[in-house]
Amino acid sequence: MGLLKLGQFASSLTEKELYGLAKIMTQSAADMLEEWFETDALLGTKSASGIIGTFLGPRSPSTAYVLLHHYMGEIDGAFRAWGFAKGGTGGIAESIASSARAFGTEIRLNATVKQVIVKGGRAVGVALENGDEIYAKAVLSSADPFVTFLKLVEQKHLPDDLIHSIKKFRTRGSSGKVNIALSELPRFTALPDEHVLHRGAVSISPSIDYIERAYDDAKYGRFAKEPYIDMIFPSMIDPDMAPPGKHVMSCFVQYAP
Repeated sequence: MGLLKLGQFASSLTEKELYGLAKIMTQSAADMLEEWFETDALLGTKSASGIIGTFLGPRSPSTAYVLLHHYMGEIDGAFRAWGFAKGGTGGIAESIASSARAFGTEIRLNATVKQVIVKGGRAVGVALENGDEIYAKAVLSSADPFVTFLKLVEQKHLPDDLIHSIKKFRTRGSSGKVNIALSELPRFTALPDEHVLHRGAVSISPSIDYIERAYDDAKYGRFAKEPYIDMIFPSMIDPDMAPPGKHVMSCFVQYAP
């Protein structure tokens, strides 16, 4: 039904609209932006939205769609807005854990799983590195497919085609995250007294070519020598993220293959 509705929508488009849609879905972020903007710094900063979380450069096909995807979101009815979770990502994890505990869940920390116990073709529990064995009606894994199926489960229990597919499954990363504790907020040379800057995002992306060269490093398996960095100061939004007078700087970095 979904495909039928999509087909009906496509059939209602004019030739010009269909061309425009195909163009958006296939062109690069750089090509799209260069139709509208001229300034290198603006082009670089805007193009970064087309490569976030991808193993692509701003001149790679289809990054125009990725860029638009990042600009089309909303939160609580605010269009093109992003939200901060109070307490950071750890606050989200703790909220989930608190909810689970309220329903009687026992959470063990520093309890490394050594193996998934399989009996009669079913996963029936897990063996921990300390020798403990925990049995249950169901076993869930939040580890990646490589760890889950190639390390925790003995391969003799799995179909050959599944093992083959997982071994060939590509999971190339592109992003790194660096959190830095600060004794004070940084001063921007150009606007040293503008503290309102610390409440927004700071992007190191001076041009499209700068980001593309960072991607060139990643293509050959290297960390970008001069990476694209998107920085925020979450302690300016949520003071509980750092001790009084101190701050936290969170850096999203590409590329980190």
